[in-house]
Amino acid sequence: MEKIASFTIDHNRLLRGIYVSRKDQVGGETVTTFDIRMKEPNREPALHPGALHTIEHLAATYLRNDEQWKDRIIYWGPMGLLPTLAVTFPVLPPKTVATGSSTTCPWPAGRHASL
Repeated sequence: MEKIASFTIDHNRLLRGIYVSRKDQVGGETVTTFDIRMKEPNREPALHPGALHTIEHLAATYLRNDEQWKDRIIYWGPMGLLPTLAVTFPVLPPKTVATGSSTTCPWPAGRHASL
C-alpha cells in the first residue's frame, strides 16, 4: 500500500503554524486542505479533546456563516482519527492499531490506539 503523503512528514521537526497539507483538483476547482498545528508534536502535550471540539464548533459556525467563506468551505474539523477507527476499519482485530512512530504520528498515546 502507498503511504499517505501527509504521513511522510517528520512530526519531530514540525512547529506550530498553518501548513498546506494537500491540494486536490475537483472539477475545475482546487480544494486545499490545511493542517493547523497548535502544539509542537512530541514536545508539548496534545490539546484536550474538549478544547478541540470547542474550536471546531467556533470555527465551523463562523466560516459557514461568513459571506466570503460560507460557499467555499467544504469541511472544518480535527483529524478525528480515534473516534473513527472502529467504524472505518471494522475488519481489524479488536486490539490495537499501530499508527506509526514519533516521526509519522504526533500523538504518543495514539500510536497504538485501542479500539
